[in-house]
Amino acid sequence: MKAPTKPRTAVGSRPYLGPSPRIRMTLGTLARLRAEGFGAGRREHYNPWIRVRRALSSPVSNQQVLRPPFIPRHLHLLSRLEGQFALLATYLGALEIREQFPTHAESDIHPAFDPEYRFPIPNSDRVLPGLLDIAREEGIDAGVYPGTEIPFVMTTDLVLTVKDGGVYKLVYWPVKPHGELDGRKGVRRLERLRLEQRRAADVEAFFQVMTDQTLSERFVTHLRAFKPTERDAESFDGTDTLLRFAETFNRCQGATLGQAWRESGAAVGCPAVLDARKAFDVALYRGLLDVSLSSVMDEHLPISWGGIATRLRLRKALLGVNE
Repeated sequence: MKAPTKPRTAVGSRPYLGPSPRIRMTLGTLARLRAEGFGAGRREHYNPWIRVRRALSSPVSNQQVLRPPFIPRHLHLLSRLEGQFALLATYLGALEIREQFPTHAESDIHPAFDPEYRFPIPNSDRVLPGLLDIAREEGIDAGVYPGTEIPFVMTTDLVLTVKDGGVYKLVYWPVKPHGELDGRKGVRRLERLRLEQRRAADVEAFFQVMTDQTLSERFVTHLRAFKPTERDAESFDGTDTLLRFAETFNRCQGATLGQAWRESGAAVGCPAVLDARKAFDVALYRGLLDVSLSSVMDEHLPISWGGIATRLRLRKALLGVNE
């Protein structure tokens, strides 16, 4: 199967950003977007079907372009909620995150198709039925672009690649505010989620709807507060510094958070408080520290433990990982 061409990055002097709600969709536009690689590619070469642009702005959406730790590209996220779950995916060990991932109306490429075979998943070279076939079988209206009869392209907010033991697998995470799933307006949302769940089942992916009730506010605050920078995440590659830092940190029973990271930093040659904090952030996101993100985290207070067990529970509940 031929891989999509690399997406065009510019038209004239302006960046080309994919579909816009202010442009009347045509069959020619859809064909061009697919040919140019929007909604296709893997790892650093993935190009989302929808990209953040000023024309999509909303007073409540809080769109953002975010670079999660260990992910080799910036993500185009259409809400703050998507941003927090992109960070959670990284914390839980996702190897790849693809946002605004499309399911097209007609026949579709398998989401695990990987020309470079870095994340091999069986049968990922097969062609899949499109959204129209799925919707027909489920008895749901697939929908059209406003003012046209062109079938809509459905997108899933986050599609992840994870490793379960020695096996790679896909995870589909639709991200929705809980309030949008209730009442009359929620009926159409639930129908869309049924179609996304059906697509996930077709590709043997784990499916989990993520809402603003999935995590506590404190957990989310800590995910954002301790997110390592791209440079810090890369600075520990190829060394055993993080493992040695974590071994010392996890033995600091009864210590305050500040005492533990300073002691651990000194043990691995990072005596400066700032360098020790960098090591702490990266080790935390690598799942090496047993500190709980669900409890108060203050450098002057004793550490609340149990983070590793909580992370394992979340991996099983939200990623379907059974290790």
